[in-house]
Amino acid sequence: MKKLLCIIAALAAACGSVNAVAADKAKGEPDVYVNGSRIVFDDVPAQIVDDVTLVPARGVFEAMGNKVTWNEEKRTVTVAASNNVRYAIITIDSNILKVKTLKSLLTSDDAEVELEVPAQIIGDRTMIPLRAVSEAFDSDVKWDGDAYCVNITTGAPVLMDGYTYKPEEDKADKMTLSIHTDAEEVTKDETFDVYIELKNMPEGYKLEGITGAFEYDRELFQMVGGAMICDDGSEYEPIIAVINDNYGIGAKFGFGTVEREKEKTSDGDIFKATFKKLTDKGGKITLGNTFSTKMSVYDTELIFLDGENKKKALFGDELLFVNNYATIK
Repeated sequence: MKKLLCIIAALAAACGSVNAVAADKAKGEPDVYVNGSRIVFDDVPAQIVDDVTLVPARGVFEAMGNKVTWNEEKRTVTVAASNNVRYAIITIDSNILKVKTLKSLLTSDDAEVELEVPAQIIGDRTMIPLRAVSEAFDSDVKWDGDAYCVNITTGAPVLMDGYTYKPEEDKADKMTLSIHTDAEEVTKDETFDVYIELKNMPEGYKLEGITGAFEYDRELFQMVGGAMICDDGSEYEPIIAVINDNYGIGAKFGFGTVEREKEKTSDGDIFKATFKKLTDKGGKITLGNTFSTKMSVYDTELIFLDGENKKKALFGDELLFVNNYATIK
């Protein structure tokens, strides 16, 4: 019962949030993407100051898998790699970024990077240079002027001397999500279904719940229902089913169950979303994977029981999104 209540609370809370809108070039507020996931700044957005993109200390770097801490007394932000091998330390109003890399448990390489624009307080939020801190963790940073956005691709993790990174092991256990529909042409007021398909589910896993977000033009479509799918292809109404069809750029949904023998345990379709077409015009429906800086969560998350019957949530870079949109005519 305790586990059920936790799942219900998590799904319901996630569906109640409101997504932010896209970039605003007139205000100098670009979009930021990390490994293809758009970062939703729920408070102060990314801002361009003297041709340098500043972002809130949290959010972007957490989406990259790092840990962020703030020292009020020293007025410093520390961004630490998840394996605690590299640290980027920046002080408010300072034009120096300090980078510490552990070579062993007792030694480190220390470097300093001169910043074009220092970290600063904007709207009561600590804003730090995006490119400099991202590149300190060997991430690739590209600016897209046409789309008015920054695209960040995280690099291989930094390791101490004597350790070797094996990328094939890093991706070996990742699951892939895609969506598809058989309704290529739909008329006004008709309903149609969009399916979420999962591949590479580990042996022994049982899917208990899913939260997600579909991005689409709400003047064209409306999400009106959904159902989870069993191994045999049958559908069922889970213990909790929540749909917020007034989500910022589409609809947010949460479905969950702990009914035994109904959890999905193999590859295939895991969820069916039912939409209504509101006009004669066609459009695109995308399975979103944005990251909320307010809640520190991704739009789309899968909740499992693992091989030891322990609850496990997978999201963000742990899920690879492939063909995550459907076109409706």
